[in-house]
Amino acid sequence: MKPERKRELVGGMCADWAVSIRRACGALRFDRSSYHYKSGRTDPAELKRRIKEIFETRVRLTAIAAFTSSSNAKVTRDFSRLGKPTDNGFIEAFNSKLRPECLNAHWFMSLADAVEKLEN
Repeated sequence: MKPERKRELVGGMCADWAVSIRRACGALRFDRSSYHYKSGRTDPAELKRRIKEIFETRVRLTAIAAFTSSSNAKVTRDFSRLGKPTDNGFIEAFNSKLRPECLNAHWFMSLADAVEKLEN
């Protein structure tokens, strides 16, 4: 149980049963110094949410900016866009044939063995 929840329970005992903080902490086996302790930290949830939002936005905007600037400048892209397998049909066709014809048909004991079997 978290200290915040224990503080709530102690406060509830004090209010409901009219007992002192010392007795309520003793009954719940909760240290009184922890009951009175208040952290100086702010809640990091808002900060974590904002960092995540900035990170996701920057990644998205960077990818969009790279794509639009290369399209506007008439630059030929030499890479596939993320999540767009149709950009390079040759590689997609190769990958779809490699697994059933080779990877599922052979066991490779080492990297050299894999190179030898793939070249033949």
